[in-house]
Amino acid sequence: MPRWRPTGGAIAVRTYDSAWLYPVARDQPLAEALADTATRCKAPAGTEAQGEAISFAADSASYVTIGEGSKPVLTTVSAG
Repeated sequence: MPRWRPTGGAIAVRTYDSAWLYPVARDQPLAEALADTATRCKAPAGTEAQGEAISFAADSASYVTIGEGSKPVLTTVSAG
C-alpha cells in the first residue's frame, strides 16, 4: 500500500527488497503517478530480510521501514 508524504509531493512504496519514491503533482491520480516509472527513484531502506512496510514521519523529514518476523527492526531514513 502506498504511503502519502504528509507535506505532499510524493508517495512511498515498499517492496520485499526495496523502497521507491514517486513524485506526485497536486490533483494527479495515484494510478497515473505509479505508472510513471521514469520519475520514480529507488530510496534507501533497511536491510530487512523481507520488507513489509514504509511510512513517512509526520513532518516528512524522514521515513521508517520495517520487515517481518518476531523481532523486526524499525529503520529510520532521513528524507533530506
